Amino acid sequence: NVVLMNLLMFEAYKTITSTSVAFITALNPILIAVWAFFLLREKLGITKIIGSLLAFFGVIVVIFKGGLQALLSMEYRIGDLWMFLAVASHGLYAICARIASKTMPPINSVIYAGIFGILLYLPFGIDKIEMPDWNLNLIFYVFVTGVIGTAIAQWFFVTSVKHIGATASGVIINFNPVFTVFLAWIFLHESPVLS
Repeated sequence: NVVLMNLLMFEAYKTITSTSVAFITALNPILIAVWAFFLLREKLGITKIIGSLLAFFGVIVVIFKGGLQALLSMEYRIGDLWMFLAVASHGLYAICARIASKTMPPINSVIYAGIFGILLYLPFGIDKIEMPDWNLNLIFYVFVTGVIGTAIAQWFFVTSVKHIGATASGVIINFNPVFTVFLAWIFLHESPVLS
């Protein structure tokens, strides 16, 4: 699932804007709830429905600065479909993580996903691998992206899926813009402003 999600996302990135990516990604909690309903027979209670919709509309308000006209004037491309399928694939990943967490620790799930992901990616990119000019900055950024931004983040996500369920974890994902603004303020000294 992770391989499919990434392939679809990178295909989508070729033709759509970051606004479209953020807009479609905001559907994550809703799609996770739908997958959980069909595959895990989890009830779509009123709390889950309201939480998913609030998360979605909260992201929409942030992206479009509260203007309905900006949303209505968006142009849609084939990349939007690829991105929607990527988000749907991530929703399915959340459900698979929930199922896997019943038989193995979350760290094992992340390790196996990483191993299988590498093996599945190799046929698509083995001829495109280039060795970079390694320096301390690049090593630091690769470490932060690979270990903290990917491995540890995935471990936290799978652990949360195990303890609070896929749907609730999906709603929490939409706090990403809040954390991004906070971290940009700390590390990049970008001050959040009201538009």
